[in-house]
Amino acid sequence: GPKAGGPLYLARLVREPPAASRGTATPVDEALAVFIQWLAQRGETAVLASARTCAAQSRLGQTTELPGPVGERNLYTIRPRGRIWLHAKTEPGLLTQIAAVLATGCEGVIDAAKLPSDLPASVAARLSHDTDGVLAGVLVEGDDADIISLSEAMANRPGPIVPVHAASSARCIAGQPYPLEWLLEEVSISINTTAAGGNASLMTIG
Repeated sequence: GPKAGGPLYLARLVREPPAASRGTATPVDEALAVFIQWLAQRGETAVLASARTCAAQSRLGQTTELPGPVGERNLYTIRPRGRIWLHAKTEPGLLTQIAAVLATGCEGVIDAAKLPSDLPASVAARLSHDTDGVLAGVLVEGDDADIISLSEAMANRPGPIVPVHAASSARCIAGQPYPLEWLLEEVSISINTTAAGGNASLMTIG
């Protein structure tokens, strides 16, 4: 049912998750399209391939109407998870993280000094330098010591638990290392159509 957990959540509980319907999705994020063009101009071949994969695989904006009883309408949607802290050791690693954030509609949080000086304005506008607010997750590139250190820092951070998603520099270069579903949240909306004035579709049944 719509309240049992969506396919992105349930896929973590099985070895071979079934292919899920993509429903209807929004076009590629405008900032991501600009970012892809910028990467191509810079000759960032490896990161460019990763960014294009993100654009093709992102399910951001997907909306699916679920089956349900008469008098109720259930909608399944996928939305951005929120503010994601980007912690990278190399520039290709950082650019890979930025691609993942843009593809999922999230806001990246990063030290301004680490950003390339020629980064397009529309991309930079999606990156915040305020690390004090609530975080929805962390993307980290580094070795075991980097990952452990950052995980401890997140564990000691006040507020809700912040999930840490890690990848090595080699994985960042090899391809998209961060599954995009980690940066999305599933939302199920149930609408009582009877209370809202009735189900108009029933009136067309002769």
